[in-house]
Amino acid sequence: MAAGSCACTTADTDCRTVFLSSTQQSTTGCTEACKTQVGKNLTSSNFADGTEGEILAASCQQKHKAFVASKEGAPAPGTPPAATITPQLNVPIPGLTFSNAIATSTSVKSSFLADYLTGVYQFLIYASLIIAIIMVMIGGLQYVMAASGGDVSKGKTRIKNALTGLVLLLCVYLVLYSTNPQLTLLKSIELQNVQTVEVPVHEGDVITDEEIAASGQSTSAVRVCSTIESCKTLCADEGMWPTSNPKTIDPSQVSKAPNSPGFINSGGSGPKGQVTKDVQEALKKAGAIAQSLDSSYNIHLISAFRPLTRQIEMVCDVLASGNEKSIAGIGKAVAWPGGSNHGSGIAIDIMLKKGNTALTDPTFNTTNQQNPKYKDGAQILSQIMTEAGFVRYAKEIWHFELKSKAASWCRCSYPSCPFPAKC
Repeated sequence: MAAGSCACTTADTDCRTVFLSSTQQSTTGCTEACKTQVGKNLTSSNFADGTEGEILAASCQQKHKAFVASKEGAPAPGTPPAATITPQLNVPIPGLTFSNAIATSTSVKSSFLADYLTGVYQFLIYASLIIAIIMVMIGGLQYVMAASGGDVSKGKTRIKNALTGLVLLLCVYLVLYSTNPQLTLLKSIELQNVQTVEVPVHEGDVITDEEIAASGQSTSAVRVCSTIESCKTLCADEGMWPTSNPKTIDPSQVSKAPNSPGFINSGGSGPKGQVTKDVQEALKKAGAIAQSLDSSYNIHLISAFRPLTRQIEMVCDVLASGNEKSIAGIGKAVAWPGGSNHGSGIAIDIMLKKGNTALTDPTFNTTNQQNPKYKDGAQILSQIMTEAGFVRYAKEIWHFELKSKAASWCRCSYPSCPFPAKC
């Protein structure tokens, strides 16, 4: 689909993407299409546009494949293979053989520990049996040699002790069972598979090539590094890290925004919650506007200024993780160092609450924000912030920038901000 995707979830956890015509491209159209194609089993529908639509479709298709595979008894995509790794002991135990682990679509069952304990017990039985036989032979020899006039009690005692020890060892199972029958049950260990999910792309922090060109700056001047290899080189030597660039303001120009009626700084300590004086004044105005609409409304500031060194650290952390998907997201989910709207001091991430109830998505997730229950809250927040002098990044209902300094691409003002969020 060109403009978006529609996902239908059923009562039996099936998930499928359905086709929408151009006239149906909406949350309501998605719901109606799901009702038509899925029927009574439908539990929910979800519509998303643009990049979020592609993510939604990919995630839904993955769930559908897993559902079909589970019904057919085959491992779902992404689950551990049937061939699992068998432990290799540094000190081999004679006669010990590990059985294969069993991998299913939801878990891996292993009896490695039970096999090991059983093998150790059997080895001790055989070793003790051999030792007992040897001790009985020695005791018998002492008895025979002492029969002509020596002390035969030593031979008898040795034989008695050897046989007693062997009987006790053979009765270990009976002792454990008499104490607690559960001690004799060596069950397999079942490990649940870790479920993976698609991580939505957060683009509002990224200054695009078009925005850089419009500002009259070169890409190389704005971004400290703009390729994976150049960022790896930068991360390898912290002494090379710059503290400023054309798109990043000096940390001395920001401070923590104070709380005011209708505005709460929830950004915490450190760089979080710090903004310029202009943004502070605009947020104070936004809080007053929110209170004028409803005395229980409060705007919560979650994230704001991010210094250049922190932008570099974020990219270096992604590179150090070795996760290929995360690394591929640099420049999209994580801005190239220097190319961050949060570093320029004009961008803030906020949430609207009515009392303790979140009226906009509190998870800051580009898929969750499309939930119809956040539609009214998103419009109210856009109205408040527009009157206070901000514009919204159209793809995210929480990302706002000072209108006087923001770019024009994919920015919107009330009442023109779209829902579901899109450019």
